[in-house]
Amino acid sequence: MAKKAAKAAKEDKPVENYILPKVATNFYYDCKKCDKETFHVVLAHSAEDSAKLECEICGSKKTYKLPSLSTRGRSKKASLRSSAESAWNMFNEKIGMDGKSAYKMTSSYEPDTCIDHVKFGVGFIKSVTSGKIEVVFIDAIRLLVHNRT
Repeated sequence: MAKKAAKAAKEDKPVENYILPKVATNFYYDCKKCDKETFHVVLAHSAEDSAKLECEICGSKKTYKLPSLSTRGRSKKASLRSSAESAWNMFNEKIGMDGKSAYKMTSSYEPDTCIDHVKFGVGFIKSVTSGKIEVVFIDAIRLLVHNRT
């Protein structure tokens, strides 16, 4: 059951019962030191909602916490990413990437234009203020400066 809870929490799917794995059992969990999912041994229950784990590969120790009630559904970051992606797709259909220009903070931009940012990739300008532009990228909506001299 603990494997099911950990896997569902990772995939952002709700599970009805969240319980800690039993002490001295193996628990499949993401190890940051090994940089992959490995089996961990449950050393102890440190609180009602957390347990101490030890990676069977590298021996690193970490604390596993049960997901809170507010984060058991989709995460906020995932929902922001999906809303930015849907807005990006809408702008791509509406404007297209034909007239995209390289982003420069010294250039002045208009709404509904396409830019190519070195770090964030292709984005569409949603709104323009005096010194900032709101740009919809595939992964997030970001504020960038423009018209700097």
